[in-house]
Amino acid sequence: MLEKEKNMTVTVSDFVEACQVTLRLLARRRAQLRELLSLFKGGMDKLQETSASAEELKGELGELEPELKATQEEGQRLTHALAQKKNQVTDIREQMVAQEEKVREKNESVNTMNEELVQEVGEAIPALEAGEKGIKALDKKDLVEVRVLNKPPDQVLAVMEPICLLLNVK
Repeated sequence: MLEKEKNMTVTVSDFVEACQVTLRLLARRRAQLRELLSLFKGGMDKLQETSASAEELKGELGELEPELKATQEEGQRLTHALAQKKNQVTDIREQMVAQEEKVREKNESVNTMNEELVQEVGEAIPALEAGEKGIKALDKKDLVEVRVLNKPPDQVLAVMEPICLLLNVK
């Protein structure tokens, strides 16, 4: 397939029109490039601002780092102290529970003793009243008779010795 050569003629108006189209394309392309350049410049400005802000924040962080470390150390110290206090409180609580148990046992013992004493007093009151009646029934003559007895009879001694032992009297 052989192509035939054609002669093409370009007129001045065709040439001018082609130049105008080329100029319009060139203007459009330049506008696009300017817009891209503007976007790139804006992006670069933002990057520079961000970089400057990052450097500024790094500087502030560097300044605050000793304070931050001190705060962390203080926090760790307080946490440790709090843990120790918590352990102490736990120990004290355990001691209190043990003491409460002892107090409860003592209380029960005291209540038991109190009940026994109330019962003994209840039993002793009639004997006391009987003794008081007996003393009131004594007259002076009976007392003189008892004083005269330096050595009581054996039967009286046999009765009085156990009573003295029970009352813990000599």
